[in-house]
Amino acid sequence: MFKEIFGQKKKEKNNEISEMIKLIDSQLSMISMEIEKMKNLASKIENIEKKMSILEELIKEQGVEIKPRSVSEKTKETIKTLLKKYGSLNAWQLGKLLNMSRTRCAEYLKQMEEEGILVSEWKSRKKYYSLRQ
Repeated sequence: MFKEIFGQKKKEKNNEISEMIKLIDSQLSMISMEIEKMKNLASKIENIEKKMSILEELIKEQGVEIKPRSVSEKTKETIKTLLKKYGSLNAWQLGKLLNMSRTRCAEYLKQMEEEGILVSEWKSRKKYYSLRQ
């Protein structure tokens, strides 16, 4: 009886160990698959970077200068596009469209007005901005 009890416990432990090994094997195979996906992505990114540099060289050969634009310049261009589409907007409306705070939009709008790009008009208690004609 003593051997039967200890024999069963040994079998149970062996089963547990083999189950853990199977689990570890499956996790390792999943990790290997993810690593392979990452390698493929890295290869694709590398190809894109090569193509981009070739395009940049071709553009430079044509005599076109590529200037990197700041985030604020891109935001200003987006604001201009939205104002062309909607006519006039206030800072709150623009903030909703750009997923930006009303305060930050108001700063952009004020700066663009000072630069002479926009004109403003008070309607009721809200200040609306539109492109200068």
